[in-house]
Amino acid sequence: MPITDEEAALQAISTLDPLSKDQRTALDKVNHLLDADHGDPHVDIHELFGLFNTIYFRNLLLPRVEVSWSGRLTLCAGICELVKDEQGKYRRIRLKLSEALLKYRPQSDTVNTLLHEAIHAYFFITTSWRHSRDDDGTGHGNGFLLLADAINNHGNYLITVYHTFHDEVDSYRTHIWQCDGPCSHRAPYFGLLKRSMNRAPSKADSWWKQHLEECGGNYTKIAEPELTKKQLQSMSAMERAGRQKNKIDSWIMEKDADGHSRSEHQPRQEVNESSPKNQSLGIKRQMSFTDETCDPYSKVMIVGCPICDQRMAERDINTHLDSEHPSLANVVGTEEPIYGPSAIQAVTEQAKEVPYTEMTKEDLRWTIMDSTNVETHTFYFMSQQGHIGMAQVIYSNVGGIRTTAQFNSKIFYPDQKLPNLWCCDPAEGWAFDEEKFTFQADNCGIELSEDGNSYRITSSTNPDCVVDITVTRNAPGFVVGKNGTSFFGPDSKNPWGSMKHAFWPRCKVEGSMVTKDGEVDFTGNTGFFAHALQGMKPHHAASRWNFVNFQSPTYSAVMMEYTTPPSYGSTVVNVGGIVTDGKILYAGATNSAKHTAIKGDPDSGWPEPGSACFEWKGSGFDAELTGSLGERLDRIDVMGEVPRFVKQFVAGAVGMKPYIFQYAPRLTLKITENGQQKEEEGRAFSEATFIS
Repeated sequence: MPITDEEAALQAISTLDPLSKDQRTALDKVNHLLDADHGDPHVDIHELFGLFNTIYFRNLLLPRVEVSWSGRLTLCAGICELVKDEQGKYRRIRLKLSEALLKYRPQSDTVNTLLHEAIHAYFFITTSWRHSRDDDGTGHGNGFLLLADAINNHGNYLITVYHTFHDEVDSYRTHIWQCDGPCSHRAPYFGLLKRSMNRAPSKADSWWKQHLEECGGNYTKIAEPELTKKQLQSMSAMERAGRQKNKIDSWIMEKDADGHSRSEHQPRQEVNESSPKNQSLGIKRQMSFTDETCDPYSKVMIVGCPICDQRMAERDINTHLDSEHPSLANVVGTEEPIYGPSAIQAVTEQAKEVPYTEMTKEDLRWTIMDSTNVETHTFYFMSQQGHIGMAQVIYSNVGGIRTTAQFNSKIFYPDQKLPNLWCCDPAEGWAFDEEKFTFQADNCGIELSEDGNSYRITSSTNPDCVVDITVTRNAPGFVVGKNGTSFFGPDSKNPWGSMKHAFWPRCKVEGSMVTKDGEVDFTGNTGFFAHALQGMKPHHAASRWNFVNFQSPTYSAVMMEYTTPPSYGSTVVNVGGIVTDGKILYAGATNSAKHTAIKGDPDSGWPEPGSACFEWKGSGFDAELTGSLGERLDRIDVMGEVPRFVKQFVAGAVGMKPYIFQYAPRLTLKITENGQQKEEEGRAFSEATFIS
């Protein structure tokens, strides 16, 4: 029985750690080909395909897959199709890239498209016809996403499900027909059919029968590209004369459907079936085996608004929500336009001049923005017995309409002998002190000491976990750059969003968490504190997160990395540092977090990591924390607490399905400072978060 796409993806992913000798050799050649200084911008796709076959696809693609450029492919960036072999069976695979769409675009678009189609070819070989009938019906289901994400992480590529070359696509669709039947008054196409080739609509189209039954109108060609000189010369004199126009043509008037007079050459209202307005997710990969143009009568998914129950096409739900229910739109958001990497002023730019700034008491104030934001104070504690504890206050503001606060606590038990204890409770009667240093609610609070060096965290909100812990910093706190903040928006002087992180990486802990299974005492152990502010819709700021908090007898290390959505160029921002008692050894933004092995999670569809490598690099300082993440402590469905109808809506309309994977491996921190090497084992707490 053929395996599934997910199983085939995991088989391919398992070959990436470690790489074989052949894979390493192929990888070196790829890096040379794509090197901006040495590589040819017009890369040889045949050579590149052979190398990718070795690195990512288990050497299964060649010689069965043919790779070529197509001059006729103008609607999709690439296509992967099954074709008949000499015995008349669909066992050959043809992969084509659009010369028209890609020839003037950056090299990276060609590479990403080649990898996208190669993934389809790999699944056709390993899972047969099942691939085109997978869980999402387009070949882009969980298996595709799993393998694409692993390749993206491994090679720093940007394989996506849909391309965004809408302007290029539309520039080639110059043959236009208009239907005179009822469909000319119906959205989204209004009877218009646009094609890149001069192929009139006919019974050869899969949607033709449906059109005859539901509309019955006739198509008339209303626009076409100018003929070339060669085409004109090949026409007879009578044919050329028939194409000539004179002034009287512009005087002829006709009646439109509403009975109004209109010049024959007055432009008709036109709706582009492939514009972002009407298809918010772009153009899908072609599933046809014969035609290289897309049909306008593809099936339309009808959905109901979760607020007013109005029925509409799925592609229109975001626009409807923004206009009719702006309060909910402020909560969940909708897909943003592509602003590009220039629309984020990352803190990494600050760090080039000022790597980090030590925090003072003034830096510990809550911001309490009056617009959409999420602000958190989060504390972690590690006991000598192996417990890991967490306490957190979350303050959120939804579009300036509603503000809420909640207190969260969690305990991970050693060797998971007991289930994780997770408490999440609304904070009632909450308020901040006048100076915004302290948060207080009816049964919980976080109070900053007068000297600004310690916090006391208390909570009896939930009897399952009563918290009374004090953390006192043992090393200076810091923000990366001048203020630890990245700003979002094309106008750098008037940003519309922000992201900030501040850290106390090494703290002394006193106190405990009391549960129904007994007291968990954290006294005498190390702790960690982070203040985070997402001054915008969180899923608009980041699509991925990597976090690690490492504690050992001598050192504490922290790293927080996020990747923006494509709307901000999929920009990676990484902040972190390493401290010891009383001293910052390094802090800055020249760090990296990589998933060095992917084991995948079929239940969520996300590429759950199996191993990771965290690196901190500064002037005369290098540190590395690498190894297996071990068995995960927990997998959190972030939307699990959201009402079901909102959760389903958000996942469909925004593409969100946020999950957090948590781990606590014992790892060895390796430090090289001024040529001296040191190593020390400790406990790491790590999270890998996937949002969209």
